[in-house]
Amino acid sequence: MDSVEIDFRRGPMYLVHPAMTAKISSSGLWRNPRFRTGVALGVIVAIWALFFLPVLPRISAEILGHTHHGMENSFFPYAVFKSRAFAADEIPIWNPYGFCGFPFHATMQGAVLYPPHLLLAALLPVAVNLNLSVMLHLLFSGLFTYYLCRELGLSRAGGIAGALVFMLGSHQVLRMYPGH
Repeated sequence: MDSVEIDFRRGPMYLVHPAMTAKISSSGLWRNPRFRTGVALGVIVAIWALFFLPVLPRISAEILGHTHHGMENSFFPYAVFKSRAFAADEIPIWNPYGFCGFPFHATMQGAVLYPPHLLLAALLPVAVNLNLSVMLHLLFSGLFTYYLCRELGLSRAGGIAGALVFMLGSHQVLRMYPGH
């Protein structure tokens, strides 16, 4: 039977099997900073996915947020108008359907030339486009907050904590309710 040694450097009574230590130390995988950063980013992505897990079955059927608020009443019609214009190979400069018409290209809510919307609008239906836009904005806010925390000198655990607090904090999540 193989002997089991006690590694007191890692804390009291931390049991380490010799074959296990040889495998970890020989591969050096955990010593690689890119691997550890990948694990940290994987934790952030996994928690983001768990947060949106209840919504995923309905992603193409309904719009995220509360009904009769900004997403459904403002952003959705704008997205439909924009996608129809792009499907007809036109840039939606003027929207004739609101009031007596208004310059659609100049509105912030239209986001006519916003790169993520352009990419998603070309590939997906309108409801999925809007939902994925909200979801991906939350994900990227968490990932880039992690990098900001690391740049400011926090540890990887501190970067994960900062990313999760910003990504799933009330400022971000409550903006989804009215559909911003």
